[in-house]
Amino acid sequence: KEKEAALAAGLPYRYSKRCRNLGQGPEVITRRAVRFNFDSMAEDNIILPDIVRGDISFDKKIFDDFVLIKSDGFPSYNFACVIDDSLMKINYIIRGDDHISNTPKQIALYGALGMELPRFAHISMILGFDGTRLSKRHGATSVESFRDDGFLPQAMFNYLSLLGWSPKNDKEIFTREELSALFDLDGVAGNPAIFDMKKIEWFNNQYIKAMTQEDFLKMTRPFVREDYRTGAESGYIDRALVLTREYLNRLSEVNNHIDYFFDGNAAVLSAAKNPVLSGGGFTVAACFAKHACGNAELNPENIGTAFQAVKSELGVKGKNLFMPVRVALSGREHGPDINQVIALLGPGEIKKRIELLKKMMEAG
Repeated sequence: KEKEAALAAGLPYRYSKRCRNLGQGPEVITRRAVRFNFDSMAEDNIILPDIVRGDISFDKKIFDDFVLIKSDGFPSYNFACVIDDSLMKINYIIRGDDHISNTPKQIALYGALGMELPRFAHISMILGFDGTRLSKRHGATSVESFRDDGFLPQAMFNYLSLLGWSPKNDKEIFTREELSALFDLDGVAGNPAIFDMKKIEWFNNQYIKAMTQEDFLKMTRPFVREDYRTGAESGYIDRALVLTREYLNRLSEVNNHIDYFFDGNAAVLSAAKNPVLSGGGFTVAACFAKHACGNAELNPENIGTAFQAVKSELGVKGKNLFMPVRVALSGREHGPDINQVIALLGPGEIKKRIELLKKMMEAG
């Protein structure tokens, strides 16, 4: 009733201690909760010696006589964790700073029970980009979801290790062994850490680029669309994947980077809409195809010869030479080395795309 009255008045409930001096008869004991009596403490203040935040002082008057054993006989969290940690001889308790308010009660219990006080370190919470508590609207999700999205375990470990902690240098990329050797609580910051999706993507990109080619292909192949996997030889797929690895922030992005190697029609449709091919751009691409597609296969030598022929015939060079060819074949203005793209597509596919592009552009 006291709690209901306080809530109705819009006030925080404080236990009135009305049951503190009840009798000790069995009919009373069986139906009441067991509470901690703060008045039994000689000290007026409870000191929390925190490794991260220094000493924090609490006036014992702000605390109610909190429950140790509930009326149903079940122990409360604060009582159970003190007993459990003490019996297990836990000497460091490292947890979120949302537990600071619980800790003075636990310290009082350690003292009352004559148990050795462990060392406490309260770590700041991880916040979203807007400074509020991290939630799904910030992109926070389960570890399994990050895995399914193509984040590498070592990238996740590295990034999360640096949230709220910093080494004594500016280095960011660490192995697990390096982090284990370097980590100490002195480097933990008291300010909240911000979970930055762009930053974790940067970490993931660094680890993707550092992987061996064998490991990269093994982990990336499952992300390739089923119709791409069934419609092309494995060697062709692997070559396309290798060309795009440096652009991947997540392995799940791979189809957005390799689609033009598998869907020529979509690439040509995109190319036909690109202004790079107007005003002579298509002529450059068609001239390149004329000189390149007479070869049975394309390699750096004959690709270079074809570009040189276009340069001599049309008087174009640099961006005006290479960009129209890239756009005509991929539908994009940026991507992997154009010579490697050309070599992978091959003369037959290049000729097919240029002929289709010509029809589209003539049809307007």
